[in-house]
Amino acid sequence: MAKKQRLQCFAHTLQLVVGDSLKETKVVSPSLSKLSKLSSLLHTSTTFKDVFDAEFGEQKGIPAAVNTRWNLTLRQVKVLLQCNHLKLCAVLEKAGHRELSFKAQEWNLLKELVDILKPFGEATDLTQGEKVITISAVVPSVLSLNYHLEKLKPQVCFLSSLVRSLQASLNRRFLGIFNVKMARTQDGVTAPFSDPVYLKAAALDPAFSLLWVEPHVLVSRDIKAEVAQQVKDAAETEQPVPFVDEKEQEDLREREGLFAAYHKRQKKDVGTTPSLQLSHYLDIAEGQNALLFWALNMKTLPSLFRVAIRVLAVPASSAPME
Repeated sequence: MAKKQRLQCFAHTLQLVVGDSLKETKVVSPSLSKLSKLSSLLHTSTTFKDVFDAEFGEQKGIPAAVNTRWNLTLRQVKVLLQCNHLKLCAVLEKAGHRELSFKAQEWNLLKELVDILKPFGEATDLTQGEKVITISAVVPSVLSLNYHLEKLKPQVCFLSSLVRSLQASLNRRFLGIFNVKMARTQDGVTAPFSDPVYLKAAALDPAFSLLWVEPHVLVSRDIKAEVAQQVKDAAETEQPVPFVDEKEQEDLREREGLFAAYHKRQKKDVGTTPSLQLSHYLDIAEGQNALLFWALNMKTLPSLFRVAIRVLAVPASSAPME
């Protein structure tokens, strides 16, 4: 029996994409270093904290720094930018920490950093959770992040190197998704995130369906047909198992007796082909909640339903990122 491939953790991989890119982008280091020192000062000096709180309020406290968590760094930057720049500089100078004041260029650089990383934070949050479907968001998230970075290229003023680094790392670490030819190998090595479950899950979640296959996201126009074919092939491998609801089972029990075999039983319609089911699904999928959608349509789309409940149950991330 073939060994089952273990899926990679999406949140951890995205953590590596952003973390490595931030380390490579030296221009952002001075600003983040000041932010880290400011955060540390707020958490170690009660005198400075009192002055800071008096000016900005206790709710504006900057979270403590954690070097390995870029999403916490993003949260720190967001909180910092809620402060008035000039007032913050005045508070720091008055407290004898003028060296921690942010220059206008550094302040604008941090604003640009938030614009760049905010969608990465959204993708991380979207693909985590124990009681929600997460696997279906992987492919749309990765492709949307790539498109987000592509759009930013002509707009950024300070962090063009970060945008390039993020896009290169995203393409490398999620190579299987960008190849789209899922489960294909290069030089005998399986590309990361190349398991077909990612495509099938995205396609069978009505919140995404095949709407994520757009010309500005993927170049090839043949991809949509290929993804649809993969889902149809998966559905065709399912054995047709008729659904019998509780009421029908009760009726059958009531008719049991000496001549029960002579009673004409109602025929359940399980004859629609996976191809017709897929076509119907694509027509009616328009952003519905996946769990509710498949609960309502499991009898009309039986073959697709069995594929959907299997692939959508796979978690995208193995553990939550703090």
